[in-house]
Amino acid sequence: MTNILSHPLHASGRNEKTFLMLVLGIITIVSVIGTPLLGILGAFNGGTPDKPTTEYFLPAGYAFSVWGIIYAGCIGWGIFMALPRQRMNTRLMAAAPFLALSAALNLVWMFFASQSGALSAMTLPVLLGMEITAWLAYFRLGINGVTANDAEGQGVQTSRFERVLQFSTRVYVGWLSVATVANSASALNALGWDAFGISPITWTVMMLIAATLVAVLVGGLAKQDNVYRSVFVWAFVGIIVKQLAYEPIVYAAFTLLFVLVGVIIFTEMRKTRRIEMA
Repeated sequence: MTNILSHPLHASGRNEKTFLMLVLGIITIVSVIGTPLLGILGAFNGGTPDKPTTEYFLPAGYAFSVWGIIYAGCIGWGIFMALPRQRMNTRLMAAAPFLALSAALNLVWMFFASQSGALSAMTLPVLLGMEITAWLAYFRLGINGVTANDAEGQGVQTSRFERVLQFSTRVYVGWLSVATVANSASALNALGWDAFGISPITWTVMMLIAATLVAVLVGGLAKQDNVYRSVFVWAFVGIIVKQLAYEPIVYAAFTLLFVLVGVIIFTEMRKTRRIEMA
């Protein structure tokens, strides 16, 4: 009897999967390494975006060190995709195109972010594309028990290395959510929006409230993903440090920071109680 695993067509299918994963892995790695490298080389110095409102939502510089975790995770995913044995990982096969696309869109976002005027407003749709593709990867990887299809990926054990990479993806979607709130006002400013005459400081407080609602609601939809929510905490601390001269912003950020910490503690306690009762 002929072994189906040795059939030429079956072997060809395996080779195609291996090649596809290799290509997607290379795209992910090149995009992630290329983005900061091109920035250092001055490729994204087309102009200076106008951000009169969002400058008050800007965290201290150290907060952006979170990109170290994100970039390391993206490079890790790229390497993971390129490993031949991962062609049997149905979760990763389903998520790989979205991981690669999200990484590639980062290059596009950097280009528009370096522009001025109306062209810089394109950062928002590009950022939304990055976030949507990152969330699609999140679902297909089954991160935090959230899946696009409960049957997808069954029988494939999640390795310890993959769990570490999943952590970086949770940080990634969290930081993209924070950035989306900031870039929404920035894009409108670039198009000449006057924020309905509301002062930049008041508008920043409203943005902080919006970000808090996103953290609570979206984190809840992602089965109480508190890694995701913790990214907002990190951002709020950075905003407090950066904006110490503006008391309304500091007070609002402190208050909402404690709300988020309270939600995280409460939901973690509920998770622990459920595990103990199971």
